[in-house]
Amino acid sequence: MATWISHLRIAEKILKKGYNFEPTPFLIGNIGPDSGVPNENWSSFSPPKTITHWVGQDNKINAQSFWNKYLNNKGIGESNELFSFKIGYFVHLLTDIEWSKLLEKKKNEVLYKEGLEKDQNFIWTIKKDWYGLDYKYLEKHPHCIFNTLFKNINKVPDYLDYFPHAAFEKQVKYINEFYFGENNKTKENFIYLREDEMDNFIYSATEIIDNLLIELSMKKTSEKQEVKRAEEQKRQDQLRSHYSMKRKATDKATVEKQEVKRAEEQKRQDQLRNHYSMEKIAIDKATAEKQEVERVAEQKRQDQLRSHYSMEKIATDKASAEKQEVKRAEEQKRQDQLRSHYSMEKIATDKATAEKQEVERVAEQKRQDDCLR
Repeated sequence: MATWISHLRIAEKILKKGYNFEPTPFLIGNIGPDSGVPNENWSSFSPPKTITHWVGQDNKINAQSFWNKYLNNKGIGESNELFSFKIGYFVHLLTDIEWSKLLEKKKNEVLYKEGLEKDQNFIWTIKKDWYGLDYKYLEKHPHCIFNTLFKNINKVPDYLDYFPHAAFEKQVKYINEFYFGENNKTKENFIYLREDEMDNFIYSATEIIDNLLIELSMKKTSEKQEVKRAEEQKRQDQLRSHYSMKRKATDKATVEKQEVKRAEEQKRQDQLRNHYSMEKIAIDKATAEKQEVERVAEQKRQDQLRSHYSMEKIATDKASAEKQEVKRAEEQKRQDQLRSHYSMEKIATDKATAEKQEVERVAEQKRQDDCLR
């Protein structure tokens, strides 16, 4: 079967696909089938591999049987923790199926074929490469999920009743001790399984398992929806039958009740119309009288205002005319004074100018005479 680190590497990649699995129980589930408790010399396990790995009569792992019993009909009220463990257990079985395919292919290679034909225990030589690659991966990836989460797991519930008490907890502890212990596995020259072959297996197995999970989840959802639809259809049919019989019994009473109610409403409407008709006549008369009184009062106010403004305008016009006449006389007087002032000033200016011009003329004449001599 696949190595524990390869199981956890695939589990880590599946978690990154966006599923709603709780990481810790999901990781425990991914090593769950390998949690059979060994006897003193590790010659047998409880329960045996045929039980833990759901091996069928064809001696092959039947992961679908586990799905059908534990996952196809998720129990009502089952916690997401338990579901995450079970789905992790299922992923482990699928990973082992893909690993079996890889191993069968490798057995046709010369190194495998010759070694296994000579010695059936040669598989343990081969496994040194497998687990050597695990150690190498852990050294190269200090932040992988084994180092960040799995190694810190201490308490583990008994998730499945066909395992002995604390079987999963003991297996988690054993795996941690195994990888934190001395590395006596292949450290270089991986001839039975190269690093790139392991990486390709992790990638391809993850894709196969992811696609299968999506397919099974969609099928499960579709089946649940169909059951739910059938139940809803049955409920709707029962409701229709119930309401159909009830409706027949109540229709007649409803019609009669509606007729009585309609007659009562008609009578109430007639009474309201009669009441509002008489009330409207009284209101219209009172409104008309009120409007006439208001009109007469407004007319009287307007007449008074016109009379007041007419007398006020006459007095204002007379005062304004007198004020304008006084202002005009003052302006005329000011203009006359200005004209008298400028007239006297002009006479004086003209005389001074004439005298200046005469002096300049005499001086010019004298200058010319002097020039002629």
